[in-house]
Amino acid sequence: MARLSRLKFNNPEEGYYHVVSWMVQQEFLMGDKEKEFFLTLLKKLAQVYFVRMATFTIMSNHVHLIFQMIPSDQVSDEDLRRRFNLYYNEDVPKKRQRVLCDGDHDRYRQRLSDVSCFIQDLKQRFSRWYNREHKRYGHVWVERFKSVLLGNIRALLACMVYVELNAVRAGFVDCPEEYRY
Repeated sequence: MARLSRLKFNNPEEGYYHVVSWMVQQEFLMGDKEKEFFLTLLKKLAQVYFVRMATFTIMSNHVHLIFQMIPSDQVSDEDLRRRFNLYYNEDVPKKRQRVLCDGDHDRYRQRLSDVSCFIQDLKQRFSRWYNREHKRYGHVWVERFKSVLLGNIRALLACMVYVELNAVRAGFVDCPEEYRY
């Protein structure tokens, strides 16, 4: 049976996404080193993709992300080129760098404004690093990520409180602002 298409906002300004993704078999695979790498990766990809982060929590066996996708028509060609270079040409020798051609603007605008591409990229990059770092292979994440559309401010605030209190409920800290991840 084919899986259902993911629900997405027609207009990205309509609301926010709450994304949850669990580690394989809900194992506690993320220590401080892994959380730090995930955080660094999240910050980098949030600069590349058309994403406006609201909040997040990185736990030992799952992550919560709340963000809004920026409409692709609000990103200038110059900003698109900057994002492209950050993604493809950072840490690449000058003679091997890729160039964003004029005909490719629409394709990259579509890719960098797609919530599925953003999360897929985040999870794949983390998985490759994690498996290489721990000399293992196989899945790191369980199935597809879960996403909920938060279409109004009330839903957004309630979900942000839930996500922020995750570390408190787990007993990691006494108040949310004490938790780095």
